[in-house]
Amino acid sequence: MSFFERNRGKVILICVTALLIIIMALSTIPSLKPNFVSNAVGVIISPVQKVISKAINSTQNFFSFIFNMDEYRTENDELKHKVALLEKEIRETEELKKENTRLRSMLDMRERTVEYVTETAEVIAKDSGNWFNSFTVDKGSSDGVELYDPVITDNGLVGYVSEAGSTYSRVVSIIDSTSSVAASVKRTGDSAIVEGDLKLQEQGRCRMVYVDKESIITAGDDLETSGMGGIYPKGIYIGKVLEITDDGTGLSQQATVDPAVDFDSITEVFIITDLK
Repeated sequence: MSFFERNRGKVILICVTALLIIIMALSTIPSLKPNFVSNAVGVIISPVQKVISKAINSTQNFFSFIFNMDEYRTENDELKHKVALLEKEIRETEELKKENTRLRSMLDMRERTVEYVTETAEVIAKDSGNWFNSFTVDKGSSDGVELYDPVITDNGLVGYVSEAGSTYSRVVSIIDSTSSVAASVKRTGDSAIVEGDLKLQEQGRCRMVYVDKESIITAGDDLETSGMGGIYPKGIYIGKVLEITDDGTGLSQQATVDPAVDFDSITEVFIITDLK
């Protein structure tokens, strides 16, 4: 076997290396116009250089991130602190808005009920269930509250005081099945009774009964207390008529009533302790 055949791989490697060295040397010769060799070397080497450059940049960015980690943590903690402060300010602003709305409602209520002497009371407990059929407030006989005093909110009629302790009172609302209110229809002047109903109270509603068969009341009519019955003074807003149906006797009509007060979320009421 000849020398070339025995060392073919080494000879080829030496030749290729020598050729590349010659090509690279020729490509470095100054020239106003790139020659064929320079172009060939550029075509071969440029992609390799591009890959190497990207790898170097990525490595630099990675180590820069590692070296600045503590600075990033500090900045992140500062941002979290600022976010927490902003969230706190938002909560406080919302609370102030709610308090402002409540105070405005109280002022408006005072102006609209100048003929009444009222005692403001907060709800402290309610019976089980979703609706405020009956509940307890934080004012009692020591505050001038008496049995059967009417209870209202800035929206309308709530109910009456069913028990007056020295520092608390129990209130029965108009949606409770034991409650009844002498009412009148503002548009027509028709008289009727608004009373609680076991089925409707689960929807926060009540019904109006003993409506004259010939009455022309319609859905949307407003209801208010008539002043009859000895508990509620005249003119307190009760709510709206939702629908009219026959009561089954053929002698009168009945209606479903949507109270003005939201009996799902009562937090504060006004107890009428006297009339001016």
